[in-house]
Amino acid sequence: MRTYFIASIVALMMLVAGQTTAQPDPFKVMITEVSWNEPDGLELTNFGPTAQDLSGWCVLWRDASGLHGSLPINVVIGAGESILIVEANPASTPEVPPTVPILERLPVLSTTSEGFAVAVLDDQGTLVDDVAITDTLGFPVTPISAGFRGSARRGQLFPSRSLERIWGLDSDGGTDWTEEVERSFGLESRSSGARSGTDPIQVQPVWINEIDTSPDYVELVNRSGSSLDIVDWYFLVSDAQGAPLRKVAPWPSSFVLTSGAYVVVGDGASPPPEKPATVPYVVLPPAGLLGLSSDELTIGLYDRLGRLVDLLRTIQEATTVVHNHPRAPSWPEDFHGAVPRLLAGDRAFGRTSATMDTNTGGDWRAVNARSMGMPNGGFVGAPGHADAYDVRLNEASGNGITAILNAGVVSANHRYSLLFSLGHLDGQGPFFGLGGEAFLNWIVILSIPPLSGSLDELGSARFDFSPGTAPSGFEMDCMFLVQLPNGLLTKRTVILEFDS
Repeated sequence: MRTYFIASIVALMMLVAGQTTAQPDPFKVMITEVSWNEPDGLELTNFGPTAQDLSGWCVLWRDASGLHGSLPINVVIGAGESILIVEANPASTPEVPPTVPILERLPVLSTTSEGFAVAVLDDQGTLVDDVAITDTLGFPVTPISAGFRGSARRGQLFPSRSLERIWGLDSDGGTDWTEEVERSFGLESRSSGARSGTDPIQVQPVWINEIDTSPDYVELVNRSGSSLDIVDWYFLVSDAQGAPLRKVAPWPSSFVLTSGAYVVVGDGASPPPEKPATVPYVVLPPAGLLGLSSDELTIGLYDRLGRLVDLLRTIQEATTVVHNHPRAPSWPEDFHGAVPRLLAGDRAFGRTSATMDTNTGGDWRAVNARSMGMPNGGFVGAPGHADAYDVRLNEASGNGITAILNAGVVSANHRYSLLFSLGHLDGQGPFFGLGGEAFLNWIVILSIPPLSGSLDELGSARFDFSPGTAPSGFEMDCMFLVQLPNGLLTKRTVILEFDS
């Protein structure tokens, strides 16, 4: 019979109560899903580049029945891998891939409709991560630690089975979480449900306004209406399909950006010559840290609390191939479509409006004559792709395949499918940039669920193929479609590459 040492648990609780987590860290071990009732438990995911030894780590779980502590976790979790920590004698979890460990480390729990809180501690009793979850009426609960802001909300969807963390987002607040009807233990978060958690501190609108990739310059503009100190704000950047995200932190000390003001960040000592002398230029040490190129890229701006402030994903220059993986931590609604890039002129790209932000590639156009530190102009070509359809396609654990589709509630119960061709053609193929076989492949796919089917009531779907489905070196180009029941095409993606 298992013994849970109550005195030790209470001591840990007292130790953690005054703690906050360290600075936001998108590369740490995080709680990525919490389930209540059938079973009670949580998912941990290692977002770091190396394996993490969880020897001596434990979980605290507090609900209406009291405070509960787990046995030591005592496993090694690989880079990019997930594990489950569940109650003793858990209910079945059929969605869990066979490669994901299920560890019975918690006592039998009975969490149902009440608010509850969960925390993970390392072997020194230091807080690693935590979350406070409302009851099903939305009333908040006191978090286990002092650092968690607001509450992760449930009760907006019925029936709901879990709360999922927006994949990789580490801001220690209630808005990191979405409520889900379908649990996804052991799988990447779907994040299609209600994002109705709370955070008492407002995110301030600072825009990524213009980018040049040769040389590397990123321009920001403060649209908040007040002065902001952007100390410890940072970028997460992936400059090619499959290139790991890297953190770029230009402001390690106080840096005040007044309302409407610009700042330019660059990789080299020389500022853009057109920049007004009154606009500050921040040089990144070391040179080349941004590392932007002509390949497809993504760049996200995060505040000192780790909350996403602005995001974009671009195509590869003069193609229709958009950056797909890895994604900067973001909710599906944070950005749709693709920013355009052309070979003309300065080969820069910028926002077309100083007042409107739709969170799509349609906000952007290529720029013939760069204008760092000033309002954008000199646009060439058409606006970017603006269809509100987020598809995340990537290699799952053990050479599996995961695709997560979110088209929004306006597309509820619409049909989805995909066009694909093998190999990579950089958007130069004969059929919408894909290979010539893509149309015939689509005809076949229409009769093969889950490669085609109906989006749910939230306009979402996912399919996950088991380990070994995509052998190493497997490549394909994909374009995902949404259609009305009568066949009318309503949304599509640009080309997403898959690599294993």
